[in-house]
Amino acid sequence: MNARTETLSEKGQAALAYAGRGWKVCPLRDGTKSDHLTGHGGYHNATSDPDQVRKWWMQWPDANIGLNLEASGLVVLDADTYKPDCGWQNYIEGREAPWTLIQKSARGGTHYIYQAEQGVEYLGKLCQGVDIKHKGYILLEPSTFEGGQYRFETDDEPEPCPDWVPRKAGAPEGAKQTVTEDDRLLILHRLADAPNDLSREDWVRLCFALKHALGDDGREAWLDFCNRFPGEKKQGEAERVWDTAKPDGTSNAGTIFYLLQTPAQKAVAPKTFNLVAVGDLEYRPPVFLAEGLIETETLGLLFGDPGCGKSFLAADLSLSVATGEPFHGRAVKQGTVIYIAGEGHNGLARRFNAWAQHHGRSLKGVPMFKSERAAQFLDGASAQSVTNAVRSLAAKVGEPALIVVDTLARNFGGGDENSTQEMGQFIAAMDDLRSNWPECVLLIVHHSGHAEKQRARGAMALKGALDFEYRLEKEGDALTLTNTKMKDAEPPVDQVFALETVDLERGGSSAVLVEGEAVVRRVRLTATQMLGLTTYKTAALAHGVWDDGAFKGVQLEDWRAEFYRKHTGDTSEAKKKAFQRVRKDLVDYGKMTATDDVYLACDPAVSLEILMSGTDGTIPGHVPS
Repeated sequence: MNARTETLSEKGQAALAYAGRGWKVCPLRDGTKSDHLTGHGGYHNATSDPDQVRKWWMQWPDANIGLNLEASGLVVLDADTYKPDCGWQNYIEGREAPWTLIQKSARGGTHYIYQAEQGVEYLGKLCQGVDIKHKGYILLEPSTFEGGQYRFETDDEPEPCPDWVPRKAGAPEGAKQTVTEDDRLLILHRLADAPNDLSREDWVRLCFALKHALGDDGREAWLDFCNRFPGEKKQGEAERVWDTAKPDGTSNAGTIFYLLQTPAQKAVAPKTFNLVAVGDLEYRPPVFLAEGLIETETLGLLFGDPGCGKSFLAADLSLSVATGEPFHGRAVKQGTVIYIAGEGHNGLARRFNAWAQHHGRSLKGVPMFKSERAAQFLDGASAQSVTNAVRSLAAKVGEPALIVVDTLARNFGGGDENSTQEMGQFIAAMDDLRSNWPECVLLIVHHSGHAEKQRARGAMALKGALDFEYRLEKEGDALTLTNTKMKDAEPPVDQVFALETVDLERGGSSAVLVEGEAVVRRVRLTATQMLGLTTYKTAALAHGVWDDGAFKGVQLEDWRAEFYRKHTGDTSEAKKKAFQRVRKDLVDYGKMTATDDVYLACDPAVSLEILMSGTDGTIPGHVPS
């Protein structure tokens, strides 16, 4: 990073990085989606010229970042996954959604960012609650809107836009079929089995969607559907509605699948709640899924930065359990494994095969099963469908010993990870899933916090619900697994791995975890932790506690006041939480000690800097102890 870049704000540096990828960006007023700061022309003024980008964000350091999609060669599926009527999950059922760059919007929606096909125009609507954005723009991380922030869920390059995203280019005018043959057959199957409990408004919506999806060939299917039921929805009225329907692209296959949900999909039966007398509870010695690392009957979390190797470790553990292979020298309890993958399906297949090749094993007959798509655990119907699928499989191959949810973000559903209420709903869904199989371990794979790398991202309610938690951190070639919570056992010592490349027999390559060498690790402080240390020094100069010329520390209240003054939190509560975390982290890292609310830096260099800061021979800010 050069000196010119360092003077830019966080948003300015992000905008410059996007421009470096060839993306066309433009500034919008902080907290808005439409107030363009460049005046006439709006997002059409977007550029990838670094000098112009630098000039804009030097002038408006807090400006949001707009991305001109068409000019950048991108198309986005903008799914309102936080809305209950969003048709995204129904639409992609049975389709392969490529692993691509994904961003969460400020409201909790999801942006699936793909490479646009040259010379192609896209329809404006995919299905209910999902827009196709190409001629227009979106905001990019770390832009803000309505109190929320845009943030990337993955750090991948955009993949080519899937074939099942409808195009305008070359499409003939008129009522022709706009869906694939597989979708046509699935629609006809759903129509044949669907009950007619639709309101008149939804009945008309279904007609519009069918005409758009199937064209004139759908007329007979529509009339057959309506003729099965009495009343106004019989032949004459059905014919009139069909003949006057004018498809406009706002309803299609996804709308059909949403409207034709079965009663079981619409309403999930609640679980029973039982009570057990304490005298009937049986105690037994701990049983480990992985010796010394993970007990059975637990809920746990593995977190770390993107690209640190989390999924490699989760795959390694899963295959060890499924095959009975020791996990890096630790015995495992062999059993069925369910891997609920939200991303990287092709990459996971390569990792599984690399593991098998490295260990000299065949994957044929191994009781490990991967989902074809992500779950949406905040949605009751989606969560129940996962449970039903695992129950069905367990009846054939045995109860699961391990269920992996990779990652939390991709399987969360339409909600906000930072919301205590919605995180609580996700935890309840995890508990409900695991409770079906008493011996099972449920492991969640998650990202570390944006600013606080030492903890997992999102609401703290998650950590409180866990039985165990591990952080995976990459430094150079070393991947260090550190236990950060062990509810009912002694925390294990750190375990160090490295990634070793494996050339696959059928082409391509992947990697596997091998034992690594421990490195001398320096604690890398976050920006907020650095602010805590800086404000500590400032408070020490003004209000330090001294005893006969020796520096004894800083009173908590003096340090807090200086931190609040410098911290950029929008509310006093935000400043309070940030200071509490920083204070705890610096003590945990061995940077500070605390005695009777007096904090003393453990680094002699810090104390010396404070001692030497006086230029007139007096002790700065001398407060007798």
